[in-house]
Amino acid sequence: MIKVLIFGISGKMGHMLYSLLQNHDKLKVVAGIDKYAVKIDFAVPVFPSARDCGIVPDVIIDFSRPESLSDILRYAAENAVPVVLATTGYSQEQLGQISAAAKVIPIFMTSNMSLGINLLVSLSKRAAGFLGGNFDIEIVEQHHNQKADAPSGTALTIARAVNDVFLQSKEFVYGRFGNSSKRRPSEIGIHAVRGGTIVGKHDVMFIGNDEVITITHEAQSRSVFAVGAIRAAEFIVGKKPKIYDMNDLLGLDCSVTGISSESGVCLFNIPDITLCEYTKLSDAFAKENIDIDMICQTYNPQNPSSASLSFIVKEKKAEKLKGLLERQKIKFSSTCDLSKVTCECASPECQGRVFRDIISILNGANAAVYLTTASQTKISFCIDSAALKNAEGLLTEYFAI
Repeated sequence: MIKVLIFGISGKMGHMLYSLLQNHDKLKVVAGIDKYAVKIDFAVPVFPSARDCGIVPDVIIDFSRPESLSDILRYAAENAVPVVLATTGYSQEQLGQISAAAKVIPIFMTSNMSLGINLLVSLSKRAAGFLGGNFDIEIVEQHHNQKADAPSGTALTIARAVNDVFLQSKEFVYGRFGNSSKRRPSEIGIHAVRGGTIVGKHDVMFIGNDEVITITHEAQSRSVFAVGAIRAAEFIVGKKPKIYDMNDLLGLDCSVTGISSESGVCLFNIPDITLCEYTKLSDAFAKENIDIDMICQTYNPQNPSSASLSFIVKEKKAEKLKGLLERQKIKFSSTCDLSKVTCECASPECQGRVFRDIISILNGANAAVYLTTASQTKISFCIDSAALKNAEGLLTEYFAI
């Protein structure tokens, strides 16, 4: 039997988890920790803090509050125990603590333990990719009147996943109070509703001209979250130290299957170009046999008739391109001695997670990222050539290629 320690055992979710595990064939609760312990008749000892607990379990499941995180991670690291974090509302500093702890113990963390919610996230990403920038995106989450954090961690997870499709270019807007300006295409609206005993409902709305597409998930019982935590606990026992999430549990392949690189490229930035100039420039590229790559066009809301344009070319074509732009009197800037690194993702559903991991690795390699583009399965980065060797080595090691 897998011995389980429940943090927050006296809370609604902790108590439900305890009840579900009473007749489980693989997991057994051996102790609980709850500094707000109420008089509930548990058949296991309940301690006010981890320091008071002399029992070492096989896995910890946390359904407490964010302020308990330091106590949980310290106890888990000291006793080499894996952790399932089913609590939400962590600060950026706390997320850093979790990342540091994951270097020595395995940690399962997700904003929502429900299988259905994770399907909603996947469907929302696909919808965003298909609909593109032609639809406004609004997320509405509803929870009971006792929920402390707003918006919910799940709503933020959905928003970040959808924003991955747009290379994190969209801005999150929380509610509309005090905002007298028109809605901008670059926004993702996030709204929180609190009332009664609503377990949890999330609506992702794609709002276009004369049509609205809504993807909805509603949890009708908290048991769906407890069941997910139990599955996560079974999964994480015996795993190596790192952060795991629902994609790992569901068997989605969030790996990188290939890494390629190209040295000797130049990055060109054109801050303001009209559609007419863009068309003429494209014709000139073709006539002069100048191949451009990693093309990124950004809409200018202040001047809808123009946009900014970024792309890379091989260094041997850079001088010809500079001359071409100067003759057409197009303002530009350029940066050379750069390299392009491309990572091939195993699954488009996991692109957001892979993107997060790659950015973290490039940061560790001190590789400044000048430009990023992505397709369904490929993510390309333009970085300093001086950092290329180190970056390739770290990426290859991390993804075991």
